[in-house]
Amino acid sequence: MKGLSSLSRAVRRIILLILVCIALTYAATERAGHIDLFDADTLSYYLQFNQSNNKENDASVKHPYDVVVLYYAQWCQNCRSLSPMYIRIAEILKAGEAKSNIIMGYFDCEADYEHAVLCEQVGITHYPTLQYISLAPDHRLPHTQKKLPPHVTQFPGNWQVGESILDWIRTMSFLSQWHRASWGKALRQFLFAKSSYPQSSVSELPVGLPPQVANQKQLQAAEQALNSSQALVTRTSYYVDALLAPMPCRDNHCMTESATNITYIDAYGYLDRTAGWSSMTPSAQIVRSCVLEAVLDVCQRLQVQIAEVWLSQQKPIPQVEYLTQEQLERFEPETRQMMEEQEPYCLQIDQCIMKQLEPVEVCLPPTCPFQETYKCRYLTTCFVDAVQRDYADALGVEWKPHGSISEPTAQKKQETKQQGEEQAPKKQKWGLF
Repeated sequence: MKGLSSLSRAVRRIILLILVCIALTYAATERAGHIDLFDADTLSYYLQFNQSNNKENDASVKHPYDVVVLYYAQWCQNCRSLSPMYIRIAEILKAGEAKSNIIMGYFDCEADYEHAVLCEQVGITHYPTLQYISLAPDHRLPHTQKKLPPHVTQFPGNWQVGESILDWIRTMSFLSQWHRASWGKALRQFLFAKSSYPQSSVSELPVGLPPQVANQKQLQAAEQALNSSQALVTRTSYYVDALLAPMPCRDNHCMTESATNITYIDAYGYLDRTAGWSSMTPSAQIVRSCVLEAVLDVCQRLQVQIAEVWLSQQKPIPQVEYLTQEQLERFEPETRQMMEEQEPYCLQIDQCIMKQLEPVEVCLPPTCPFQETYKCRYLTTCFVDAVQRDYADALGVEWKPHGSISEPTAQKKQETKQQGEEQAPKKQKWGLF
């Protein structure tokens, strides 16, 4: 029976190791046995880093438990060798249980850019690396490296010696718990094994962010989503307005639709006559960036529409993933021909952006290049005050109402051109591009 019991424990440990490896592969945020799999938000919170700028927050993170982190990478063979010992240590310490006062977990430094930046912030230079995070109020741990926050210390020993890791964690935990209590309370805790923190009925420590922090983040995310939705609705209304009632003509930058006799501002004409394609003034940057993005948006939408039309013309209508080699070979030239017939400028704009809008005579025509005039209406959205304010914020430039913009004289045009050449002698910068 004893042999079967030992075998059963061994089998359970192997299964747990497999589960942890699977979890590591998919970088999930969950708890497998006594091991947590941290995401960037959770680790940033325990490190007391502000996610917006990755700097230390005020020391407001105070909990009756501490955190041990094993930093690793998927390709690291040493990390895989350490993993069984690390899991065993977590089992011995009963990590994740409330009475243990400790959470142990993994953090994949190369899961994505956010993870990589966070690991760089805490000075991770090799794998595996172990760090102990004390969440006791104002606790300063010993052996803290220069890059580390004062409540974080790095394991200085040999990761291949499991007993050394276990002793190190126990020592750090004792120091942290001692710091949480006054001398008298610490002595009573040592003698009578009573915690200085109120006992909780919860049997497990939180997985991921503590509930109150997670709820706050969810509320912030909901507010951001609501604000984004409202902004999207507002921006969409501007586009609809531009199509139904385009911005009226001003300062002779006009175009007139022959079918409707409606006159409105020509975005390309405005940029051409005000030297807006080369000027680095805030107003020129705003309009130029908006117009180029609007043009790309129009062309991308048209490209999707043409692809859908081409697929509908195939007999039988195929699914994209089941296109034959013969269909794939015909797709590009035939859809390109369809684009050439509808909007040839859309075939040129991608290359124009890549080549810094050169050649000028092809990329920057003096009037709106679209054959269908409703697309030229779409570009007049770039002269709406609210849209220009958004672009000014994105570009970090000062915005002035478009009413103050007037057509420059020939001398002013030459001065603006020279100013732009002096600021960008080699290549011009095209706003957001």
